[in-house]
Amino acid sequence: MLKSPLIHFFVIAFMLLGLQHLFKENVEVVNLSQADLENLSNKDSVNTSRKFLAAAIDELIDKKMLYREGLKLGVIQHDLVITDRMVKNVEFLSVEASEDNVSDADLMALFEEARKLQLFDNDPVIRRRVVQLMEQHIRQSQVIEKPSDAELTEYIRQHSSEFLLPTRWSYEQVFFDPTKHTGQLETVLANALLDLRNTEKEARRIGDNSLLPFHTTLATRTNMKLRFGDLFVTAVTDAPLDRWVGPVKSSFGFHFIRVKQVRRQKTAKLGDVYNRAFIGWLEAKRVSVYQHYMTQLRSRYRVRMEGETEDAIAVVNFSQSWVDSHQKM
Repeated sequence: MLKSPLIHFFVIAFMLLGLQHLFKENVEVVNLSQADLENLSNKDSVNTSRKFLAAAIDELIDKKMLYREGLKLGVIQHDLVITDRMVKNVEFLSVEASEDNVSDADLMALFEEARKLQLFDNDPVIRRRVVQLMEQHIRQSQVIEKPSDAELTEYIRQHSSEFLLPTRWSYEQVFFDPTKHTGQLETVLANALLDLRNTEKEARRIGDNSLLPFHTTLATRTNMKLRFGDLFVTAVTDAPLDRWVGPVKSSFGFHFIRVKQVRRQKTAKLGDVYNRAFIGWLEAKRVSVYQHYMTQLRSRYRVRMEGETEDAIAVVNFSQSWVDSHQKM
């Protein structure tokens, strides 16, 4: 009898029904109103991308799920910001609560009253705070071991654009103050260039006295631009090695420049950017923990439009389904 195909059919059917019942017990439903989605659609009307609108809907659903999970964990009972907010909400309903001599016991009673009235459900400040606390909780819920140098080096390699050391120039400069050479400036500058290119003369002794350094080491484009301007930067970056060029005008006066060394842009070594690499690596790990948690959470939730009797839709399918149907209308 056990070999009968009909028996096998009923056994399999009952197993499937049991699994379906078990699955439904573990599924939770988030309700969205038409107003919620229309508001998002109007807010993002400038950006007509379906992908952009779907992402906004996904974010809204995520916040609703996180809010519900936060209530389950009891975050409203353990956060001073939320407690204070709820008490203030109840103060509008109680004359006694506005008095200055309210005891701690009275405040706790007000808090309990606010919780029973579910005042937090309609308070956007409390809802945002609960979501924020949940996001922090998720990111910090897993102990992350300190990374090895090899792991950080690999992180730098994978994010090399974030760890580029800029090109740097080491150069010498000779400065002339135009206010000291009225009527003779062109001649003075022309003679200075000849003297500078005469290797028998010491360059440091040519030019006017100033507080500007004769030798500058490993300056970046940004450094030079902030101090001397764009013309100076162009002169340095275009100059051949070990040859005097100029005169170059800046807000200070006129400069002759000789580039001695160029250190080209390169990816930083771990020792140069250890702290920044560690912070970036740690944040990437926390983001990964958060994304994994949210993936698991979305698998447990369904979405239903308020007022509709149709079966709830899986979270991962809802936003794109709604956008497709909405934009066809």
